[in-house]
Amino acid sequence: MRYQDLRIEDQIDIDRRQALTRFKTIPVTLTDAQTSWKKFSFSGNFIYLIDSSDAGVTIDLKFAEGEDSGNFDYATLKQGLGFISPFEHFWLRWSAQAAKTATFLIGTEAPGALDIIDNRSAIVTTEILTDILDAEIGATSPIQWDNDTVGTTAAELAAEQTERRSLQIQADADNTNNIYVGFDNSVDSTQYGVKLAAGQSYSFEKYQGAVWIYADAAAQAYSVIEL
Repeated sequence: MRYQDLRIEDQIDIDRRQALTRFKTIPVTLTDAQTSWKKFSFSGNFIYLIDSSDAGVTIDLKFAEGEDSGNFDYATLKQGLGFISPFEHFWLRWSAQAAKTATFLIGTEAPGALDIIDNRSAIVTTEILTDILDAEIGATSPIQWDNDTVGTTAAELAAEQTERRSLQIQADADNTNNIYVGFDNSVDSTQYGVKLAAGQSYSFEKYQGAVWIYADAAAQAYSVIEL
């Protein structure tokens, strides 16, 4: 049945129930600082910071006018925090938070009629557990596996790699000089983390930064496996 065909009492009942659950969402971009209080002309009786680009986002909120006068209280909100309180306006301020955003949910009538179902913590937990499981299971394909040579100029063996689980380097058994392993281009025979004689190998896990190598002489061969 169409709305216009309903009895007037039923139309009023529908309008009343719709009003009870009316709300707005307000996105805020935080890249540039808002050091003075910014007024938002929205009325309602609850406000909730429902989403943000990351958990570190913070925004100051108050419901009364006055700027840093000490006569009015304010609260610092993070994702998941809100207030149930009637207001005609509200004010926000924030520090510069590069590439970060926040979204407020504002109820205009009867917050008791709107139940916010928030499963974000369960989703985040699932994502974390998936990452842990993936790390424990191990890689299904290598990032690199190669044979090459290095000489008296430092060379990058592996760039920074956030997907790395482990890396192993082995000096060729026929090498006549040592290979040195370090973590930037300053690695040489006097500054290094590991020294590999012919046939020796070194491996590590958990480190995801850059790895550099150097040799005492030209054309010292090695093999590398990065997973």
